[in-house]
Order: sequence, then C-alpha cells, then structure tokens
Amino acid sequence: MQLYTYPVTTNALKVALLEAYIKPFLDLGIEQRLIQLQKREQSQADFLAINPKRKIPVLVNAARGETVTESNAILLYLLGLPQVQAVPELAKLSQGSAVMSWLFWQASDTGIDRAGYHFNRVLLPHWGVHRAHEPDEEQLGKFSKSCQVLEQALAQNTYLCGDDVSVADISVAALFMFHQEAGMPLDNYPHLVAWLTRLEARSWWRLAKDEAVDFIGDLTHR
Repeated sequence: MQLYTYPVTTNALKVALLEAYIKPFLDLGIEQRLIQLQKREQSQADFLAINPKRKIPVLVNAARGETVTESNAILLYLLGLPQVQAVPELAKLSQGSAVMSWLFWQASDTGIDRAGYHFNRVLLPHWGVHRAHEPDEEQLGKFSKSCQVLEQALAQNTYLCGDDVSVADISVAALFMFHQEAGMPLDNYPHLVAWLTRLEARSWWRLAKDEAVDFIGDLTHR
C-alpha cells in the first residue's frame, strides 16, 4: 500500500498515530509518498489522477484496486483489513456506535482546525513563514465550543467512547498533537488536558510524535 501524505498536517497525523498503534502487532507494509504542499504538488496532474479533491492523505491499495481518500475513511479502511481484524486488540478500536458518532463529529466540526493554531504556529514556521497569529472572535468562539463538547464527554469517560482507547480518540486527539507548541488555550478544559496527557504517555503516541518532530524540526527552538 502507498500513502500519499505530508506528515505534519492534522489529517496526516491521524493516520500516523494509527500506524504507530498497529505497528507492534502487524507490519502493514505502507510505503509513504511525500506530497509537498508548499510546492502545490497536490494540484499537479500526477496527484490529481489519484485524488481530484487535491487533498492528502490518500491511501492506495493496488493489490485490491482500491483508493481511499479522507483521513477518517483511511482509519476505518485500515482497521477493516482482514489481517487487522484478526487481532482482537486492533479490531476493538473501531467497534461501537459511539466511535462512528465521534468520527462524524470530528469530520464535520471545524472549530479546532479553523482556529488556525496548528497551521499558523506549526506548519507555516516549518515552511519558513513566521507571522503573529491570533484567531478572531468567531474562530475562537468555535474553538471554545468544540473544546466544551470534548470537555463534557471526557468528564464522564476516561476516553471518548469509554474506558479504552478507540479510533475516535486517535482521530480527534491528532488535532491537538502540537497543542503546547501551538499555544492552544486549553486551561479551561482540565478533562480534555488530562485525556491528552494520558494519550501522550502511550508508546504509540510518542512514536508518532517523535517522527513528526523529526520531520518538522524542534519547534521549541524556532
């Protein structure tokens, strides 16, 4: 399989986290193909032939003649592979209606990404673009509403769907992977922060984060 990606976009980080989670159990043999967004390679003919939507990540499984776009769809596709479903610890990641509800919520909710913290304070500096960024009142309001939804859910559960990590946690938490470096205002959401702290302690999270930092450079020294 081939994954067309740019490793430090929030959508790409979702797939990286799941790959890191699966890695101790299975080698899926995914080959990474870098798409340089800053060079607009996503708009070039070769890539448009793969995904006319001009978006990454894209997963191509040539052996099965399948191309999967949209990050959450890629997560579910990987978890649905027969060899993954054969491992109980992996199969349970996508089980339950609550998982699907959170994945649809994440895909439709724009509050976290549209506030621009990750893009302006992580991605742009990586490309050598440094500019002051503060979300406007509308963006900050939507960011706060999204965080409030998560805070309320996590006040009741250890993870989004209960006592165990699911692919919903992977999808949503990827948006916050660089929350400290980006200066996201999370002080008013203690349950959300505690959830992130629990995830950050996991070996698979650390692996994915280390790989992202290796790619992007140490932002704390920029």
